[in-house]
Amino acid sequence: MTATPVYAIPVTPTPVRYQTPTPTRTFTPTITPTRRPPSPWVSSQLRATDPRTVKLASGKVQLVMFFAFWSGPSQAMAPVVHDLQTEYGRRMNFVYLDIDDPATDSLQRQLGYRFEPHFFLLDPQGKIIQQWVGYVKHDDFVRAFESALP
Repeated sequence: MTATPVYAIPVTPTPVRYQTPTPTRTFTPTITPTRRPPSPWVSSQLRATDPRTVKLASGKVQLVMFFAFWSGPSQAMAPVVHDLQTEYGRRMNFVYLDIDDPATDSLQRQLGYRFEPHFFLLDPQGKIIQQWVGYVKHDDFVRAFESALP
């Protein structure tokens, strides 16, 4: 006869209420994404005009854009204004002023800059014809340019 040791207590497994089923392989089709062209603003980089060369009364109609390199709305407007510059660049001036450059402070005060991007359409004598803040549609600019240009 073998004696059962005293320290051996029968252990019953604890019932598991929620068992996770064993994962099975299912067919998942591989989707190959279609390459998209880069966003337009990726290839349109804003470049600041030297504020020391800016004359508000330039003798030509001009579009002055106050922008910030870190501003998404400013960067989103880059392709729009570059397209307009290609179309109207011979008939009017395009000025791009970085709001973070301390040299633009006097121009910001003179024109009443509020928020980037802020656009000012100036007549040849430097008076404000029209201004826009934020995103502006291409056609809105075109209408204003056509009415301001001789």
